[in-house]
Amino acid sequence: MYNILMLQTGADELMRTFMKTVRDGCDSCSAALLNNEESELSDAHKQIKVMSYQELELYVREKHSNEWIDAKINQISTHLTWDKREQSIRITEMLLNSCPEIGPVAVCFFAPPYYPAVNSSEDPLVKKIISRLKNDATVHPDRKLKHRHFFNGISDLSYVVQAKSEDNAEFISKNMPVWKRGYSIPFEDISQLKAPVLNMGSFGKDPHLRSERLHKQSAFIETPKLIRTVIDEIINSSKGDDD
Repeated sequence: MYNILMLQTGADELMRTFMKTVRDGCDSCSAALLNNEESELSDAHKQIKVMSYQELELYVREKHSNEWIDAKINQISTHLTWDKREQSIRITEMLLNSCPEIGPVAVCFFAPPYYPAVNSSEDPLVKKIISRLKNDATVHPDRKLKHRHFFNGISDLSYVVQAKSEDNAEFISKNMPVWKRGYSIPFEDISQLKAPVLNMGSFGKDPHLRSERLHKQSAFIETPKLIRTVIDEIINSSKGDDD
């Protein structure tokens, strides 16, 4: 599995790009197999296809009853010792095994956790806060701040504002094997929040490792000043709106 930063790319566009990359790789493998005279595989089994999970499930449902498929999927998705990523793989394998005539195939799907890539760079209040943080020398006299439009990690802020990728909520749900089977995201509720986001924190090294650590100056002196400045700016802007 691969962790992918979506940024401003929609889920459907991301899947198309990813599937093209996979297809190029499979075509190279197929060509190598076809040119291998020592291979005992038939030519049909040397051709590696590429499908999305949605395409695979639709195909299998044409061959088997919905009741049988749903029972098999529910059995896997409630397996307590497998996390949702493992369940996604197992569900895909089950569908493939139920229709062996598909032959060699690479199936592309989304697996949890899914963090929508959000940013509020164009929000007027956020732009005002960023401008003050960057230009107020009293806030960070010894450090230059840099504005990044996206956070290249995971954050709960992904779920308080609608991202471009959330326009493809239906596409995501149809290509995520465990969707509504122990995992889901309330996209409709998120779209009602419309809360601008600004993510900032202290400087550190080696997250999630035994050597994980924070820079004391950044954590206990600089970051509190930044937070106070943001709060002051929000309060001042709020007063201006009331006037």
